[in-house]
Amino acid sequence: MMPGKPSISQRRQHVKQLAFLSHFEKSGNVLASAKRTGISRQLVYYWRNSSPSFAKKLSTATEIAFKDSMLALPLGNHGAN
Repeated sequence: MMPGKPSISQRRQHVKQLAFLSHFEKSGNVLASAKRTGISRQLVYYWRNSSPSFAKKLSTATEIAFKDSMLALPLGNHGAN
């Protein structure tokens, strides 16, 4: 293996992380996104705690999921007659 070149397992992990983040941005649900990606919820938290770059991406995905969920809320009348 060449120095600096990611291993196959590192590349697979990166692909899984990106797939998880993509699902998570849409759902905002860690468990559902992990299941859909074929990983455990515990692995997501392990990645978050052991990888600053994944933690930052997860934080960004959380913000996106939250903003999207707020945009999906009905406006309603807020008590107006």
